Amino acid sequence: MNADKNHHKRYLLSLAHPKDPAVEGLRSLRTALKLASLDKKIIAISGCSSDVGKSFVISNLAVLLADTHKKVLLIDADMRRGYAHNVFFCTSLFRPIRVFGTQQ
Repeated sequence: MNADKNHHKRYLLSLAHPKDPAVEGLRSLRTALKLASLDKKIIAISGCSSDVGKSFVISNLAVLLADTHKKVLLIDADMRRGYAHNVFFCTSLFRPIRVFGTQQ
């Protein structure tokens, strides 16, 4: 369980180390998104390959948006290796094999 807690802190840097430069960068992103999308309510984060930090960005950005009393719904749409549910210690409700086909 200790390893899980450390992994959780590594991904939720905005909670563990709120003054970290990476968190400050995400705060700048949050502010830019707020100014640029006055009436928009959906934000999509994507990347061209795996292991580029999408889960890190979406998890920490979700926490920072929630800190401003915004309602946040985080959807990890990675159909192969979704990870956001692990960061928040939730169970994954849907698996692609259950939603899109039968188990083989």
